[in-house]
Amino acid sequence: MVEVSGELCCERTGMALSQHMRQGLSEVFIDRTRAGRRGPDTAYTLGGPFFCPGCGEGMKVEGCHATCRRCGGVLDEFVYPLIEVHPHP
Repeated sequence: MVEVSGELCCERTGMALSQHMRQGLSEVFIDRTRAGRRGPDTAYTLGGPFFCPGCGEGMKVEGCHATCRRCGGVLDEFVYPLIEVHPHP
């Protein structure tokens, strides 16, 4: 993630994030003031690829869960809004 003109954006795609998404991703992956919440196990399988918002590492995707291989951050709680509210080009 990078800051561009006061907005937090995905470095790979240039997609800007809402303030709510920025706050949550910052808490989990940048400031590390809380751990990401792991979602419930479901039959749904994530596509990908996903990259860690903190360190940029490719995330390990297992079924419906995404975890950073380097820092261990959990992306699960952010997957739905990233896909549905913040579509990547």
